[in-house]
Amino acid sequence: MEYHIEAGAKTRRYIEAVLPSMLTQLGLTRSRKLLMIKVDQDLAEQGTTIPLTGLDTFLVVLKPTRNWINLGVTLAHELTHVAQFAKGTLQIAQKGNL
Repeated sequence: MEYHIEAGAKTRRYIEAVLPSMLTQLGLTRSRKLLMIKVDQDLAEQGTTIPLTGLDTFLVVLKPTRNWINLGVTLAHELTHVAQFAKGTLQIAQKGNL
């Protein structure tokens, strides 16, 4: 799975360090979809995953934190949703709810 990370330098390096292992564990390394990860201060919750179906892309938005463990746990949680969407076990309902 190809990915693009939009974050500050330290946060980007951290995500780049843990992401390959997470993608392998979730069976996403051979996926042809694109993963975009954005760290956004204005996010209300800790993280969210949005499938951009027409673009074969998953957008994961994370709230920045200085606690690397919390960031890693949130990233792992959101990547689980990416795996569920990629495998078709999770879909968006008619009203936009998961």
